[in-house]
Amino acid sequence: MPGIPKRLSRFWKELRQRRVIRVLVVYVAVGFAVIEFVDIVTEPLSLPSWALTLVIVLVSVGLPIVLVLAWAYDITPEGIRKSNANGPASGEKDLNHLRSPGDQKNEDLQDPIRPNPPREHSIVILPFEDMSPEKDNEYFCDGITEEIINALTKIEDLHVVARTSAFAFKGQSTDVREIGRKLGVAKLLEGSVRKSGNQLRITAQLINIENGYQLWSERYDRDLSDIFEIQDDISMQIVSKLKISIGAGDEKVLFRRYTENLEAFNLYLKGRYFWNRLTEDGLHKSLDFFRQAIQIDKNYAPAYSGISDAYCRLAWYSYSAPQEVFPGAKEAAGKALELDDHLPEAYASLGFVSMCFDRDYEKAMKELKKAIDLNPGFAGAHTYYSICLAITGLHEESIREGKRALNLDPLTPMMYVNLAGRYYYARQYHLCIEHVKQSLELDPEFEIAHFYLAYFYNQWEMHTEALAEIQKLIGYFGRKNPAFLSALAIILASSGNTEAAEEVIDEIMELSREKYISFFWLATIFVVVGQYDKAFELFEEAYQSHEVLMIFLNVDPIFDRIKPDQRFQALIKKMNFIL
Repeated sequence: MPGIPKRLSRFWKELRQRRVIRVLVVYVAVGFAVIEFVDIVTEPLSLPSWALTLVIVLVSVGLPIVLVLAWAYDITPEGIRKSNANGPASGEKDLNHLRSPGDQKNEDLQDPIRPNPPREHSIVILPFEDMSPEKDNEYFCDGITEEIINALTKIEDLHVVARTSAFAFKGQSTDVREIGRKLGVAKLLEGSVRKSGNQLRITAQLINIENGYQLWSERYDRDLSDIFEIQDDISMQIVSKLKISIGAGDEKVLFRRYTENLEAFNLYLKGRYFWNRLTEDGLHKSLDFFRQAIQIDKNYAPAYSGISDAYCRLAWYSYSAPQEVFPGAKEAAGKALELDDHLPEAYASLGFVSMCFDRDYEKAMKELKKAIDLNPGFAGAHTYYSICLAITGLHEESIREGKRALNLDPLTPMMYVNLAGRYYYARQYHLCIEHVKQSLELDPEFEIAHFYLAYFYNQWEMHTEALAEIQKLIGYFGRKNPAFLSALAIILASSGNTEAAEEVIDEIMELSREKYISFFWLATIFVVVGQYDKAFELFEEAYQSHEVLMIFLNVDPIFDRIKPDQRFQALIKKMNFIL
């Protein structure tokens, strides 16, 4: 039957993934050595004649037991764990029948979905509700919420849920106990904003999640010019009610005021509002607002940091060519740090530029560590740092850092995809796929998760599943996304359908007349097709263009087939990776 060789190939790959073959070889070698030893010492030690027979029987009986245990359990950096049975060996293929969080068997995967009992000093700041008559101050409400979150995350002894996970409850009437269960926090702050002209009414209440009791509440009827004092007072009340002690230095950082100009502050909040959409249009709009804020207050450090953030994301999502945006990102982050050398967001952006554009990984790690030191609750900095660890081959450390980011932001689908990537580069495909599926449990329509699920399926030789996944994605979003088409060509070529893959390549080249196309993705297609000369030409173009994805060249398993090539080794050296 035509399907048998493929199933055997998958089974063999599963045996290798679970290290069953390695265990078999070691067991046979040790068993043979023991039998030989007993045979040699039987006569000198006057052992009974049946001793050798007994040893042979015990070794033979132990073999299947050891193999079963090797199949069932993994030896991981965290200890012995039960192997995950999902993937090719389990035959699970239908994405519409994903297991619920309660069905997860792997301890490693339970933590983010079912958090440990809430820490004593932990809190989620829910988005403040817009109570203005015209409902036109959403950006202001979101901005106030984010400002309080950013202030509190700098307190090392306080676990603060990251913005994206907190905003997952926006506009919902979720019971506070349910929120606490999902996020693993003990306290919750909620509030509302009513803004009319220059008059503000802000209400805030701090709630103990365990019993639903109110710990503190306040209503502020103030002038708009008092907004900074209101933010400071809310933050200080939280610190006081949670009985967290902070030093004078911490208090100075916590209540750092970057501008006294309300118009500049308002423009900055609008910039952050559009930045958080993470769309191409949203990022460009955020740049406009950040620049307007700087025109009003040229010393407004967070606005410069916002510009750097926006440029970095434009490059990361391939909305803009790296050479067009990274120099501006570096300059803006540098200016922000010149104004305030304690701004974690600026260090994170600078670290990202050092990693992706300058390819100075040691410098990137120092800058990202600095961002984390200044703000331990900065999930984005932990994510960047986990990427930097992964591309330099420090996979165990990378996975740990990815978990830290996920624990800070447990309801953000992208965080699961990020951690899945760390498992992918560590060749732990079963955990990689499980985390992408968990992302889809949070958001079944999350296109990035579907994209990477197809890519990861393909690498694990689940070509049918990979093809179905990417075709579903393209069917929904159309054939104008170069990354989606590149993945389709890679999957077709991997499954042996080279002719269809080449047709998709032609389609991508036609699309390049109207859109920015990544040389890296094109090179990857030609690697899989087997046209290595063309692939290395495109890799050189990607290198010269400082394409972001080039940082994964040395760790992506898809390139294992070309690693012996001298051209690959030369390219890795130019990328400043250690061979």
